[in-house]
Amino acid sequence: MKLKQLHEQLQGVKKFHNMNWQQFEQFLKSQNIQLIGSGMFGKVFYSPSWNYVIKVFDKDDGYLKFVNFALENPSRHFPKFMKGPRNLPQFLTRLSSSNERFTVVKMEKLNKLTKEIHEFLGYNLRTLADHYTNNVETPVEIIVDSQVVKFKHTTDVFLKYKQYNLPSLIKVYNQLNILTDEHIRNDLHVGNIMMRDDGTIVITDPFYDIRDLRRDEGMFKALYQLDVAKDSLISGPARPNQQTQMNLTPIPKQEPVSLNRNRVPKPMKIF
Repeated sequence: MKLKQLHEQLQGVKKFHNMNWQQFEQFLKSQNIQLIGSGMFGKVFYSPSWNYVIKVFDKDDGYLKFVNFALENPSRHFPKFMKGPRNLPQFLTRLSSSNERFTVVKMEKLNKLTKEIHEFLGYNLRTLADHYTNNVETPVEIIVDSQVVKFKHTTDVFLKYKQYNLPSLIKVYNQLNILTDEHIRNDLHVGNIMMRDDGTIVITDPFYDIRDLRRDEGMFKALYQLDVAKDSLISGPARPNQQTQMNLTPIPKQEPVSLNRNRVPKPMKIF
């Protein structure tokens, strides 16, 4: 059963309105839909019958910026997004101050980095990017198997470790760095990098928005952690005037970002 179909079936079914996200995850588990990853604002679900995953997240402007950029500027080092992002209405028990929408993207299933690649990129990616970007014609030192290894130039490293496709990886790494600003910050570390079955390295979540860090975990926060004296709970679909009553801010529409400033972005087809 697809998550979108499941969502459509659940809308208007009152027995689910009193569930929080933790309880809903247990229901998904009973439908053979597993939670395989989570972060501050998002969760990733997978079923053995799928060849993709579904990422569900609350307000996360940094991730939305990345998704739109990746859709407009495809790269072998970006995830393949099949559908999304799409906003869907809330239907579970949540904070009254929560957004009345959550966002869903459908994307390819990726694998965790092997220990070897994890250590290599963790120690060396930023160093190599700095040398390569600045065209530094000086020796570069990297760490391999906890040992310092010296090379005359970054291109020597690329030849030695050509299986990682470092030149193309560093190219998109630097493209993403350009997109940061006073609010959207770089979050490029090995915890946000995965790989395909064929070994291709894929950057999955390179940004965070410092404004989002000033709030709690929104709709995913467990009810037993809530101070209901300060923040009341609501259940089920929002009523037409509920958004005004709760003083909520709608999720803004994200415009696609393109490196080609003269190109007019095509409308995004979703779901």
